[in-house]
Amino acid sequence: MGYDIYLKIDTGGYEPATVCEIGNMTSNLSPMWRRALGCSLSHLDLVFCSEAVKILEPAVAHISDPANAREYEAMNPANGWGNHEAATRYLSDLLAGCKEHPKATIHISC
Repeated sequence: MGYDIYLKIDTGGYEPATVCEIGNMTSNLSPMWRRALGCSLSHLDLVFCSEAVKILEPAVAHISDPANAREYEAMNPANGWGNHEAATRYLSDLLAGCKEHPKATIHISC
């Protein structure tokens, strides 16, 4: 099981247009995202990117801070599917996409 995240925008057509694909990541990293975000990653589903930036910036700062590395590395999944580096990259990619497309909406499929 994993997360698929897309940034979509209403262009007036039948379906919203995808403006950015963040990609797929294992749900094994959920504890790290929950720690960084203060909520589940799925809490960002259907949130406007402009609003999500306010949540993602401090989360990315926390998860990528070397002073917090030991705490996050302790949450690396025992099965080897994902790690602190991948969790950080995924949140960073989502933040970058939201900054690039502030009028888009986050769509999360789990």
